[in-house]
Amino acid sequence: MNVDKKTIVQVVLFGLVGLGSLLIDLLVTTLLYRKVGFPASIAGVCGFLSAFFFNFPINRKHVFHHTDADRFSLKAQVLMFITLSLVNLVITGLAMHLLVEVMSVNVTLAKALTTGTIAVWNFVIMKMVIFSKNKSTN
Repeated sequence: MNVDKKTIVQVVLFGLVGLGSLLIDLLVTTLLYRKVGFPASIAGVCGFLSAFFFNFPINRKHVFHHTDADRFSLKAQVLMFITLSLVNLVITGLAMHLLVEVMSVNVTLAKALTTGTIAVWNFVIMKMVIFSKNKSTN
């Protein structure tokens, strides 16, 4: 398998953006829940959305290098990104149930495995589909 330097840099940046998104999600969720008094579900949704609004533009511009050669419009990219996020949510719930409840895997290990798998899946989908370039400019 031959991986070019550009892809390695993208993977590292993607991981850093993901870590930043996680920290934003946790910070917003925790602050809204503990300091403001929001219900956990509302605080969690606000945290998720805050991370989303950080993650999407940073990945689009700095990780996958948005240009006029992008295969899809901004609107299509946003819709695909939202769809991917919703699919990830369903897969996470199903995987956690299967690993923890059915296979008796430790919850922390199950979450780490699920998150790692989804991170790889997300990188591939974003690079090959959502933020892909027109064929003539590759």
